[in-house]
Amino acid sequence: MSFTQDPALFCNHHHPPHQSSPEVHHGIYFAYSDTQVNYSDLIVNRVLADANAQAECAAKRRRINIRLASDYAPKRRIQDLPLEILLQISQWVRPGDLLTLIRTTKRLRKILLDRKVAALVWEVSLTCNVQDPKLPGRPTFLSEVKYAELAFGRHCFKCGRDAPAADSVFWKFRARYCKICKFQEIIPNNQDKTPSEQRRFQSLMDVCPVVQGIARVRSSAPLTTAMTVHKPDIDHLERRLAGTSQDQRTRIMEEMKKQTEEIKQFALRLRRWDHDWRETRWEETDGARELKLKRIIKHLIALGYGIDILYLGPSQKKLSELQAVHKTERWNDATWEKIRHDVIEFMDNRKASRLDWERVKQMRERLAILERSLVKALDANDLYPVPHALDLVFYRKIRAVIESPSDVDVTNMAFDGMLPGILKHWQREVTVEMSACLLKTEGRHGSDGGDDSSRNPLKLAKSILKCACGAIRTWPDAASHSHEESGGVNDCIGPDRHAPDFDGTLDPIPRTAFETAVRGRYWPRKAWSSKCFHPCDAHVAGLFRACDLDPNTTTCAQMDRLDARFSCKLCSVPEKVKYLMPWRNALLHCVQDHLGSLPSTIKWTRATHAETAAAKRLERLRGSQTAGPLEDLQVANWHCRYCYAGRLGARYTMKDAIKHVQKHHRIQNAGDSDVVQDPDNSVLVDDSVVLISEKYRHKMNRTMQKMLDTRRACFFAFG
Repeated sequence: MSFTQDPALFCNHHHPPHQSSPEVHHGIYFAYSDTQVNYSDLIVNRVLADANAQAECAAKRRRINIRLASDYAPKRRIQDLPLEILLQISQWVRPGDLLTLIRTTKRLRKILLDRKVAALVWEVSLTCNVQDPKLPGRPTFLSEVKYAELAFGRHCFKCGRDAPAADSVFWKFRARYCKICKFQEIIPNNQDKTPSEQRRFQSLMDVCPVVQGIARVRSSAPLTTAMTVHKPDIDHLERRLAGTSQDQRTRIMEEMKKQTEEIKQFALRLRRWDHDWRETRWEETDGARELKLKRIIKHLIALGYGIDILYLGPSQKKLSELQAVHKTERWNDATWEKIRHDVIEFMDNRKASRLDWERVKQMRERLAILERSLVKALDANDLYPVPHALDLVFYRKIRAVIESPSDVDVTNMAFDGMLPGILKHWQREVTVEMSACLLKTEGRHGSDGGDDSSRNPLKLAKSILKCACGAIRTWPDAASHSHEESGGVNDCIGPDRHAPDFDGTLDPIPRTAFETAVRGRYWPRKAWSSKCFHPCDAHVAGLFRACDLDPNTTTCAQMDRLDARFSCKLCSVPEKVKYLMPWRNALLHCVQDHLGSLPSTIKWTRATHAETAAAKRLERLRGSQTAGPLEDLQVANWHCRYCYAGRLGARYTMKDAIKHVQKHHRIQNAGDSDVVQDPDNSVLVDDSVVLISEKYRHKMNRTMQKMLDTRRACFFAFG
């Protein structure tokens, strides 16, 4: 039975019954039938529990009141302390910290720079708080504050610039200067002076500290090596010597010589101390950091971060820059547990980035397999136009293979089965896209009426296109055109820890793994799109009207059978000079030279039979004479089959590509099967010839003579 189930027990607990009550005994017992229960211990425990709870509540209230009181209590600042306490505290501060303290408030500066008040503070700080190594004793010619500033300060003595600008300390001159002030306060003895001034200056230098170093005669003059002197020392000596007698002058000069000897000995001791002090500080700071970094690396290797440590850069630079690691502290058993969370989080983030980049690298290797399979498929099927690998990677089947899990082995045969069907599908898509582009420009939408030429504008002879990058292409060469991005940088290359300039930078991948792999391999090339092309058929319509043909129905086959030559009226001079060219070159001429003109102003004339015969004769002579360069021009798009990635850049002739295979891949009997031609190879070449009137035979200029020498021009008797 519980404490609250019996009303009598509850009443007896709160209101104990009188001692004469028959129910109360030495031990409290209540009889229920044949059972007796002793409730003495239960009551005592309950009372003690209530008392403990009340005491805990009271303590909690006191803690809350104390915290609230501290929050609203006025803040005491260090400069508000009594002077005696402030000076007593300052004696335990290092000299470098005292220098920082005097730059905080005006009151502290006034107190600590008062020699009557704080001289003992500086003396104790310099002698007792700098023990390893011990600072040399303060010389008589330096005050306590000046000595502390010289040994531990970081500011220029003239302009007050902070470190690292004030990095030049001159111990003999008892000064520290920045890069600008040191050329103003330290002067050489070879300045331009009159003989009397030079003798006077030399006599002063004999009793002043001198340093052999580099100085400038003028601010714009080059550096020169000379004996230099401290300008404030010279000025101070001149002020002392002003208005003195010869005896006083001699005495002052002797005092200065003795002081100069003391300064030289003091500068030597202080220079040695500075060297020892910097080594000690290195052991306390950089040495401790280096030891700390080694211990952290040891823990990380034990946790399985061995590969990620290789990506930290030289001397684990990126890890040492972490705030928890860079903090100077001596290593002990608790140090690792204190910084473990920050270091592990940092390494986990880098590990995730490393795994992402390794995934990207694996996808790039699969893209290389796709490129090799594409070359084999094109050789086997003899297809044209030819796509680039970038145009195929976004097809669902190919992307599925490239994005397959890392443990799946993608062999050289992975793409062979699917490429023939995908190539045909790509050709159909490109044909439909380009046809829609041409029809949209003409305002037509592919009606069912008319002949096949009207329904398929790609077969029309007037179909010439200009890319946004400036390239001019006809169909089907436009489908294989390499279009380059304008601006931007390739941020998808990824880290290369073997590179000599690798500094440990390991950024996250900027896109998805697939997009990063594709952009990193093919940038700045863009995937093919008809949106990059602009039809120029309006500018070439006059070419077909010169033959009494309809440009909307004339096909390429009809123009080839015609085999006519055309002359541009804008470029030719009637009865004097005529530029004649085949119809394909005439198309190129319209777009290259007259695209900015109105289509109605571009007019052509068809050459007569005599003019056409003369032009063909020149073409044959020019072709036999310049077969080498023309052949190189037409086939300078060859690449190595084994390392071709379709990137934009330098293009080579077949001969140079074969030499590359022989040199870099060590295939001595390399031939046509070891090189591949870039499909973006325009057949449009400016191959016009010039007919010059017989009237100019004796009035030739240099340009005409050059065209005659190269068999590009000949004299012709215009009727």
